[in-house]
Amino acid sequence: MTRLIEIGNSANWENIYQYSATAEIDNGFPIPLKSVVLPFFIETDIISVYVNTEVPSGKRWKSGGKCGQIFNGLSLGKITSSGEQKPLWINKLQTIFFPSITAQYSLRFEIPYWFFNYYLEVYAYNGKDDTSEKLLMIQEFGNLNFKIDKIMAKLYP
Repeated sequence: MTRLIEIGNSANWENIYQYSATAEIDNGFPIPLKSVVLPFFIETDIISVYVNTEVPSGKRWKSGGKCGQIFNGLSLGKITSSGEQKPLWINKLQTIFFPSITAQYSLRFEIPYWFFNYYLEVYAYNGKDDTSEKLLMIQEFGNLNFKIDKIMAKLYP
């Protein structure tokens, strides 16, 4: 299946969330930062995420944690229905493609326990998103309209 999207156009992106936190220090160690959950639901299946943290001198941190979908509705006690988690990287604006579904969902960001601080930006894609199936249906609809117009022209000259 082919998918037609316009990722490179900045007008197709909306900054929907920003978050920052600094860990409290206890005996020289950070108290782990809690997961971040978007306080609202979204529908787009294409997002971009930017994560940043202050990396201590001499360290080579790359992982910025994980991002996963949380679906509204199904839950078992404290466990909520969620999708596959995607890895995040520090200092990289990365685009994440979730499976195309019609359900609204929120996002949960798991922060590595060793982070002293955390900065997050989330962008939602709101541009053209057509699959080959949609494009084929549009083309067939256009062909059908063309044929109807030809028939109508013959019937009502």
